[in-house]
This record gives sequence, structure tokens and C-alpha cells, in this order.
Amino acid sequence: MKIVMHTTAAALFLALSLNEANAEIAPTEPVVYEQSGCYGFFGLEFNIFNYAGYETYFTDDSVMTLAQTGSYKGRDNIEEYVRFADSTSPYINEQNVVEQVVEMEGESPVIADFNPSTGVCKFNINVLVNMTMNDELTDGGYFEYGYLVNVYYSIGTNNLPRVDIYYTPEFLVEFFGRLTTNEVDEFVCDVLTGPPCAGTDVPEKNGYFPSKSGKKSTRKCNRELSNLPDYTGDVYSDGNTQACRMLHAVFAENNPDHCPHVSLAEVADKNGDFKCQVSEDIQVSDLFSTDEINKLEDVCIGSSKIGNDSCFNVVETKLPSKGKKTKKAKKTKQPSGKK
Repeated sequence: MKIVMHTTAAALFLALSLNEANAEIAPTEPVVYEQSGCYGFFGLEFNIFNYAGYETYFTDDSVMTLAQTGSYKGRDNIEEYVRFADSTSPYINEQNVVEQVVEMEGESPVIADFNPSTGVCKFNINVLVNMTMNDELTDGGYFEYGYLVNVYYSIGTNNLPRVDIYYTPEFLVEFFGRLTTNEVDEFVCDVLTGPPCAGTDVPEKNGYFPSKSGKKSTRKCNRELSNLPDYTGDVYSDGNTQACRMLHAVFAENNPDHCPHVSLAEVADKNGDFKCQVSEDIQVSDLFSTDEINKLEDVCIGSSKIGNDSCFNVVETKLPSKGKKTKKAKKTKQPSGKK
């Protein structure tokens, strides 16, 4: 005998069956994380310059942000950015982390923020560093400086979904000021017009073509680059500035995906983005509280090597050569204050 079930009856039968099945299954309770799990962060032994640890620290969805230069997503992009500020950068000869300072309450590190439903904890880390700049390329100098890292640790995944970095505006002015040399301009333009970007269409879109001497396009690039501001506003270097190209030229030297970012003409990258054209204008206040910045300044003031709230000291290692430009007369306004 053939059994025929009408559509409505079949739907009703299926719904009743599912309800009976679901009634036998206990409802899933939402995960609630314990704050004590936050201390798992210290098991990572996080050091931003320990690239061998990036596989543990970060995922392809992790994001690192410095308001003035933008956001970097994923292990590889984070590493590219950090290497710009390390001794692997052509601008820096040596870089050493002297101390990582975490605020303590009794014998326990202070947890700046905690979300029990997501299991994400926040720690403030004040980092003290010394750095020697490359005086063949830059205006040189030995720095003692401090910066703030807000680290977000996930208990559930035992890694870092987010890292935010803060440097004082005064330090950024000094640092980028020491990159405003003819030699750095030539480095940027050699990357744009030379072998690193030769396999792309970026030089041609800028009107740069190989010449017999190999210098014609580089000289044109140098002139056009020097007409750009060093940075904009409160030391923002992610817009149409020299500083943005100084940054991305270091990336492009080994990764031609950044050649559109070094370009003076507007050229879209592989993601359709136009970097080094318009600033994202990320506000420092969106990432850091006034209290967090004040605590960094207190650490810098208390440091025997720094001793001020600008969070840096610099010792000249040599006098600028005659062929170098130091700070340009047309430099944009000094930072108006901390955001």
C-alpha cells in the first residue's frame, strides 16, 4: 500500500519530530570566562620584536594599529610594520628592548579591561627602548625612548586579536625629522624607479622610464617627492606625505605589493586601496585613554635614561653632512598636542 502525505501534514510531522528531538537535548549554556584566565597572556612571553613567536602571538585576523600610520592585519603585515622600527630597517642600525613595564597591584599585573563573554583581556605595557639610527642614510642619533602598547589577549584562543601602539607626537616629529635627508629621498626613489618596482606598472604610471644614465627618472622622483609635506596634522604619515613613502619604501624593497603605496601618482594596490594618498585619520583617543598616556609619561619621567614626558632623549652621533637636508623650511605645523 502506497502512503501519500500532503505537504502541510508533512511539514507539521517534521516540526513535531524536531521539537521532540530538541527537547531531549539540553540547551547550550553561553561560555562565561573567568578573569583569572587573563594571566595566560604572560605564558606567551610576548615581545613584539620576537618574530619567531608571531605564529603563537597572532593569527591572520589579528590587527595592529598605530593611529598616525594606520592598521596592519595578519601576521605578515604586522611583521612588515614592526621590522620598519627594528634593526632590519635600512634607517636603523641597532634596536634593543630595555624593559617592558606592566602596572602591578600587589603581586598581580593590572588587567586594564576584561570581557567575560568574549574572554578578551586588555593589558597596558610601557616599553623602554634604545635605538641607534643609520647615520649614512639618516641624520643619525642614539635614542632612548618609550612607547605604549595596549595588548588584547583572548583566553579562548590563547593569542592576540588586537594590538594598539602609541608614540608621543614629540618622538614622531624627531624620528621622521631625522629621515628628511637627500639620502632617504634617493632610497625611496631608487625603490620606486629601480628593481624593486620594475616588474610593476607603477613607475610608468608616474612617468618614470629607464634612461641611459638610469638617473633621469630618479631625479624627477626626487623633485616631486621633496614637494610633499613630511607629514600632516599631528604627525600623521598615512596620507599624501613623504613619511608614508619612507615607510612603504622599506616594505616595497622586498614586497612589490607596496609599490603602489610608494607611488606619487594615485595607483590602486591589489586590494583596490589607494594608500599614501588620504589619511584614515584614526584618532589616538579612539585607541588610548588620557589616563593610559599619562601613565606612559610617568614611566618615562621616572626613567634615568629618559626623564621627561616627551618620552625620548637623543644623543647626536655625528653632525649632518653638507649634502643632507635636515628639517625643511616648509615643514608642516608641529603637533598641537596629544589626542
